[in-house]
Amino acid sequence: MTERSAASGSGQLATSEQIEPGSARRLAMAVLWPAFLLAGVLDALIFVVVDPAELRWFGGPALGWSTLAVYSATFLIVWAVISVSGALTAMMLRDGENRRAGPAGRAAPRSH
Repeated sequence: MTERSAASGSGQLATSEQIEPGSARRLAMAVLWPAFLLAGVLDALIFVVVDPAELRWFGGPALGWSTLAVYSATFLIVWAVISVSGALTAMMLRDGENRRAGPAGRAAPRSH
């Protein structure tokens, strides 16, 4: 088993060494897939507490949406928020790696 498959099989987070540099597709999937799974869990937890038929827009009349429409809209909103969070984290990690790299792409010496 390679280091990559061992790390992914153990539930550990992917590191930049496991995602090839410049692979936007891999990075997008590393952000979107966990966000999708978590959005499903959060959607279920939200609707254990909230009845979609009783939703009102700031105390006004009921929305009048079907239950499926409320579930879908909530899922997409939660997925988008979690995806943005994951993308910002990935962007900051990549930016930090670029700052640590020296001019020739080698790691710059750390000052203590």
